[in-house]
Amino acid sequence: MKRVLFLLVLMGLAVAVLYSCKKDGLSGQTPTVSGKSYTAQEMQIWRNLTNFNRKIKSGVRDDGSMTLDSAIWYLEALYNIQEASSVTYNDLVIDTTYYTLQLNENGEVSMSDITTVYNQMVTDMQSKLDGFQTDYKYLILGDLYNSTTERDGTISLGLTRGFGINVLNLYNEFTSQDNWYYGNVLGMCNGDSLWDSDAGYELERRFNNIYVNYSAPHDTVHAINIVPRVAFASEYPDYMYNIVWPNGDTCIDYLDLRSFLVDGHNEILYKYENPDGTGGRRPLGKDFFVCDVTTNDKGAYLDDGLYYHTYSIWYANFVSLPPIEY
Repeated sequence: MKRVLFLLVLMGLAVAVLYSCKKDGLSGQTPTVSGKSYTAQEMQIWRNLTNFNRKIKSGVRDDGSMTLDSAIWYLEALYNIQEASSVTYNDLVIDTTYYTLQLNENGEVSMSDITTVYNQMVTDMQSKLDGFQTDYKYLILGDLYNSTTERDGTISLGLTRGFGINVLNLYNEFTSQDNWYYGNVLGMCNGDSLWDSDAGYELERRFNNIYVNYSAPHDTVHAINIVPRVAFASEYPDYMYNIVWPNGDTCIDYLDLRSFLVDGHNEILYKYENPDGTGGRRPLGKDFFVCDVTTNDKGAYLDDGLYYHTYSIWYANFVSLPPIEY
């Protein structure tokens, strides 16, 4: 308990230092819009995205072209700033959708095609939100990337989306009652099936809880330049669940869950990665954004008896911007 409390106190101190460093890192002129100050870098991002948004909304079908890398950046940045929410949430749902762009004779993509893709991204997002059987549902994350490139210049874009659903519970420490099966939504080890959860979900909701995730966006802070990372249990055997067990799903007691939570933060999510691949998963210059904890199998038994957790992690740069204008 002392170790976990120490972690939370340490994170509280870190947020103040981190926020100070962020503002220093974007130092320079601080233009004021509606009484709020922004850095010169933030205002440049705002101007670029405002111009891009005007092209998207204007309905003009022939307004130039841009490189594929630029198109992906603008699509992802505008999508997250305009559509993603900074609310807190209790459960995270991750999925991936795909879109297509076509390179022209100059190796670029037309603004017309870009506009079509953006509007479809927004339409698909709303359809997904409508499908959740809860009134509390928001887009949290949109990670857009080049999935495949065909010889004819057809580009397949993958969009990984993170949806936050259900109202946030207050932060709950792992207590002596928190002994959970490792996955498969099997509930508590005491046979209590009233809780639609498992050890992976319980770790995930604590990793993403605003009281622990001091980098999480808030109010007018937006995530841009999103970078995904994956942490496999085989790479972090001391910090993640990874065990051979011949008789079905295993139970993880609360002391082990505490260790996975603390060590997961210290050694994986927040620790910077080294050029040689060692260290944590955090890229240099990025802040932790979202973590999705998954298990290796949906069934209750594995032939090889190997059970483990995998952490899909997203990092980003956080900026404060005025509202994007049309």
